[in-house]
Amino acid sequence: MNPSSIGAPALSRRKFLQTALAVGLGAASLAACGGGDDAAPASPPTADAARRAVTQGLVGVAMGWREPGIQQLSVAGLRNLGGQPLRSDDLLYLGSNGKAMTAMTIARLVEQGRLGWQWRIADVLPTLAAAMRADYANVTLAQWLDHLGGVVPLTGSGDDEERLLADVAADPEPLPDGLHDRRLYVARWTLQQPPVDGIVPGRDYAYSNAGYLIAALMAEAVTGQEFEALLQANLVEPLGLRLSWAPFSALAPEAPHGYEGASPTTLAWPDESDPLYAILQQVLAPAGYWACTADSYAHWIDTLLKALRGEPTALPAGAVARLRSLPSGSYALGWLAQQLPGVTVLAHTGHVDGFMTEAVLDRAGSWAGFGLTNTAWSDPADGSSWVMTTLDKEIAALARARGKLPPTAARFDAMPSLA
Repeated sequence: MNPSSIGAPALSRRKFLQTALAVGLGAASLAACGGGDDAAPASPPTADAARRAVTQGLVGVAMGWREPGIQQLSVAGLRNLGGQPLRSDDLLYLGSNGKAMTAMTIARLVEQGRLGWQWRIADVLPTLAAAMRADYANVTLAQWLDHLGGVVPLTGSGDDEERLLADVAADPEPLPDGLHDRRLYVARWTLQQPPVDGIVPGRDYAYSNAGYLIAALMAEAVTGQEFEALLQANLVEPLGLRLSWAPFSALAPEAPHGYEGASPTTLAWPDESDPLYAILQQVLAPAGYWACTADSYAHWIDTLLKALRGEPTALPAGAVARLRSLPSGSYALGWLAQQLPGVTVLAHTGHVDGFMTEAVLDRAGSWAGFGLTNTAWSDPADGSSWVMTTLDKEIAALARARGKLPPTAARFDAMPSLA
């Protein structure tokens, strides 16, 4: 969905099957890189996919394809309109595709015995539990990460962010200074709201960024560390990734700008004009406000594919085993499983102001395709997105070229509504 009028972050899951809008933007410069056991062709398929995506309107894009022995990553387009070419080591925001990283960090803590999947808020945050509605008393850590908590979404899809920030503005007490305390403040407000209409907490699926905030708070409570430090120690460093959760203004001036719209000419990022908006971004970072380079995202996907194939990695074995056996139509740990012709995939999409991401992985770990762009759009009428459609079609084209989809499959249809 579009960001609300007060600029609340639009971190939301997107359907893969959407109506494409015809938008054109002149082709921009292209750079490609490939690797693996065999030599990369002069113009790998990902380079063609990235080039096509730019001609369809994306300001900049990184397209990747991974198989054992085939590791292709190509970038095309610009960091910002009228600026320098996009590079594979530029930081791009992942939106909700960052949830899988959050979930793996928490899974690592579970593997270490510092958390338990069946633990509830009262087990680690009794003061917060005492202030919340009884509806949420029995929701477990695993259920918060699987979107079974039933709380308001905080995704930009309704008026909940507007109500939250209005209540913050009207509160005679100032917001706490520390990030953990600010997260507690927002979580307390969230847990005092009634469940989503028609949803029974602990039983029914309702996609929510707030659920990932609550799971991260549980991790912070048992470790005494902010979640960013936990992510750094348990995922970023072991995998050698380059992520950033710094405020927008702290990034280098040449960092890619994000563009939003039916025609991507509106600068959506950086925008820190509303201080409450900036605070909400920081509070909800575990739901996907990570910036990541395309190079690092490719390495993250490589690692996950190896783990799904049963090869040793730094990822927690229990969480990987759950993903490997995740039934079609089910959501867990930042991924949705969906049956496609001849294969079950794990898939997710992400949207934060001016940026969109999509990834599709074979559940058995034999291949993956992904795209990241500094362009975004979600139609306020129906949630459709020409940007996500463009990414999806190009990932599907890569899959068809490798015989992973039937020749007649124009795109994936891997994110049906689970609400």
